[in-house]
Order: sequence, then C-alpha cells, then structure tokens
Amino acid sequence: MASVERQAVTIHYRRLEDVTGAFGTRTLHTALRAALKHQVEGQRLGEHWGRRAWTVPPSDEDTYLMNLHNDHREYFFGDLTHYTKGYHQALLAQASDAPMVQVEQLPPPRGKEYIHSMMY
Repeated sequence: MASVERQAVTIHYRRLEDVTGAFGTRTLHTALRAALKHQVEGQRLGEHWGRRAWTVPPSDEDTYLMNLHNDHREYFFGDLTHYTKGYHQALLAQASDAPMVQVEQLPPPRGKEYIHSMMY
C-alpha cells in the first residue's frame, strides 16, 4: 500500500460559553456523552454517523456532522465537520511566470464531499 503524504493543518480551539443556560449544571462533556447514548429507533446516535448529521434549513444544502468522537472519563474529544453536498472545490492552476493564473472548480470524487471546515 502506497504511503500518503500528510499536509499540515491549522487547528483553532474554542471554549463553549453557555450564555442561554441550556446545559444547566451539566458540562459540555456530559451533554455530549448523553447525546451519543440517546437512542433513535432503537439505535444509539454514537453508532450511526448519518443520524449525527444535521442538514441546515431552509435549503438543507449545508451539513454539520459530529464525526470523530472519543469519550474518556477525564475529557471528550471530537470534531464537527461542515460540508455542502456536491460543492465544487476551487483550484489554482500554477503556471510559468504570467500576468494571471487560471482558477477552475472541480466536483468532488464520487461518494465523497469537500469539507469546508472542521472544528475540534
């Protein structure tokens, strides 16, 4: 199997402030733990990625997905991924020295979507 070169990414961390008091005395960690154990049609949300994906109304084009998640006693780690189904990726065509370079848009490969952002 050929090795894939990994590219560096910038990760921005944020801290949640519960300004509306929706969590009450619960921490974000305990709220996420409870949500992942919640059952829909007899199955836990944590076991089915499609049930953790939320399409944003009114157009339902954008999707937020809680994908990766690791629940430990001392901490919770996961990501929130944002993508748009069928969204094209803009590519810059590097050329020899020229006044301008061409920009084109390509659709994602079949069965995949381009990610706009990931929040950890």
